[in-house]
Amino acid sequence: MSYKAITIYTPAGTDPHIAAEDDAFIYDSIFACTSGRLGGLVCQRINDNTVRLSGGGAANRGYILRVPAGNTHDLPVTSGSQHLGRHDLVVSRFIRGGSNTADVHEFAVVEGVPSEQPVDPELTVSELLMYGDVNEVALFRIVLSELAIASVEPLGRDLGNSGMSLESQKLTTPRAIGLSGDLSGQAAFDGSADISLPAEVHGLCGSRVTVASTAPENPSEGDLWISFGE
Repeated sequence: MSYKAITIYTPAGTDPHIAAEDDAFIYDSIFACTSGRLGGLVCQRINDNTVRLSGGGAANRGYILRVPAGNTHDLPVTSGSQHLGRHDLVVSRFIRGGSNTADVHEFAVVEGVPSEQPVDPELTVSELLMYGDVNEVALFRIVLSELAIASVEPLGRDLGNSGMSLESQKLTTPRAIGLSGDLSGQAAFDGSADISLPAEVHGLCGSRVTVASTAPENPSEGDLWISFGE
């Protein structure tokens, strides 16, 4: 058969027809082929050798991993080095099984290399996810300064509770937002972040407004002059 109907009713006693890869296909489509954090996943420092995950999960090529509500999951962190820093990555790691071998999907810490100028470690990425393939998605960066965990930083896209990434919320064509009349100003908006719109005041109720430390030259009747001092 060259196609497979996934969401259909099957009579009682029929073998399940939805496989793990079918389920992953559905979620991957919903998330627009985006992997990352789900549902407000949090990673906190517990001590200099432990971080704790809670409150959410992760999507890895459509395969879902979560920490159930009310639970936490601790991950060990190898001790840092004197006089050096290090970047570790908290990842979602999916290992494709097959035949009699089950898939593995887990949270893990990928350890970086101690350095005066630390960088993130390289992750294992699979394009095909065939038997035995591994795909890792970075969720958080653990920044170590000598022996201490200095900070834990979220990475990648937060798919949120709606399954929409910031990238998918961008406008295809950015829009210019402007002010007219007694105010003028303009800024471009593409939906990916808040914007600030600087404005200039040219008048007030039809009267010209001058803001200066000295009186304007040739003032007209009805003009407003605001002095801010010398």
